[in-house]
Amino acid sequence: MENKVTNFDEFLSEANLKGNLGIPGEDPAKKDDPSYLSNVRGRSAERLSDVKSRLNPGRFMEYVNAAHEEQAPYKKELEKLAEEVIRIYYGSILSKIKLDIKFPEQGELKQMMDKTKEKPDKSKKKPDMQNINVEKEKLEDKGIKDEIERRKIGKNLVQGAGKNTKLILNLDETYNGFVRIMGEEKARKYSDLLNKITDICDIFDWEIPDEHKIGYWRTSEPAGVTDLKFKDEDANEFLDSLKKDDEDYSEKKMEEVVEDIKADVIARGKDYAMLIHETVKGIWNLALSASIPQDPDVASVVIDNTDTLFDEMEDLKYGPYIERDFNNFILGFEELAPEVPNLKERVFFRLIQMQPASDFLDFFYAFLNGFVMGNSADLAKAEKVVKKNIQEIKSEWDNYLEQLEDYERASSEYDEDQYDTEEEIAPDVTTQEPIQKDDEYYSKLSKSEIEKEIDDALDRGDFKTVKMLSKFINESTRAKYSDIFDF
Repeated sequence: MENKVTNFDEFLSEANLKGNLGIPGEDPAKKDDPSYLSNVRGRSAERLSDVKSRLNPGRFMEYVNAAHEEQAPYKKELEKLAEEVIRIYYGSILSKIKLDIKFPEQGELKQMMDKTKEKPDKSKKKPDMQNINVEKEKLEDKGIKDEIERRKIGKNLVQGAGKNTKLILNLDETYNGFVRIMGEEKARKYSDLLNKITDICDIFDWEIPDEHKIGYWRTSEPAGVTDLKFKDEDANEFLDSLKKDDEDYSEKKMEEVVEDIKADVIARGKDYAMLIHETVKGIWNLALSASIPQDPDVASVVIDNTDTLFDEMEDLKYGPYIERDFNNFILGFEELAPEVPNLKERVFFRLIQMQPASDFLDFFYAFLNGFVMGNSADLAKAEKVVKKNIQEIKSEWDNYLEQLEDYERASSEYDEDQYDTEEEIAPDVTTQEPIQKDDEYYSKLSKSEIEKEIDDALDRGDFKTVKMLSKFINESTRAKYSDIFDF
């Protein structure tokens, strides 16, 4: 049976996908809509049945302990491998992002979770009615409700991207890295254990009652945590741009923000799979940060109602299916921009910033109702939005490649002339010769002095000066250098 939100206090601590206008089947005004959430529950039951036919969830801790034992001697090497693989997969959008990927120190995960995760549980204390009325008024504002629902979907996509890392976990680069670090036999065993652990976690996400998970999470150390840390100067610029109507910023695309902002993605996990999971979440969370409302008061309300432990439990269930559907949808457009790396992430970066938030909800509803639930009219609407964004992304990528080509060509030309330029600007101080020598200066030199100038220029490879000096020498002298330069 589904949990129903029965009062305002409960909504504050348990805002969920129920009633989200971006999800088909949740808008009371569209009673005939098929339910996307029911569709996901059906797919989940089918998948979990398959997993349970292959694995015994009761052996979960056995697998966890065995994985920890296998990785214990190789932690530093596995940390480096995790960054290598992440940069292979996400490199085009991480040019200035520092990845801090490590197995945790004792107690570090609990400290990070306490800092970044849980908000006060407002349903467990007697509320101040005046404050509640203010909060309720804000939440009844359609613009704020839309922001909450947009971020809720964004958090599901982030969590889904983090959980849908089986591909990365089983890339050749990952497995070959395991072999390089551990040897063939241990690598095969470690990879198999990680796949079993992640599959059984899917069972637990759906089948362990939420109240049991909440109690466990509040008293125990998590398996992994991610955090974002901006450099001071860049953080101020970034956060300020979120809180004010900055025209320059509003014209920036999110991929530019990711490339321009210097930030640390801090990921901690108890095994290699969790290192990858938390790092991917961090990367997607960086993009999601750009959708935070500019008004700090509104931003606080939005975050308080989407970043709780209750939210995370739901995100872990539905997020992987929402993200997988989104991934499959975008795959159908890759032929429009086959040369653009990380196309899915770039599309997400743009869509999550659609203004107003209701535009994003309209798009997401059309995408799910069209692509997943089969409504052809909504599918056409969603395709139109994505095609437009991909065309703009492709144009920006082509411009980037042209600028890169121009830069490389200019750098190459500069390298060819660099030695000459350096000699003209900073000649050998021991000669005490003037920096600038004009035609009048050279016209007063004797033949032997001109020859010495030419010889000196040849010694330092300054063929440009050799050519210039040729007009000050006679034919016999030209013959002397004819095998070096065609004057």
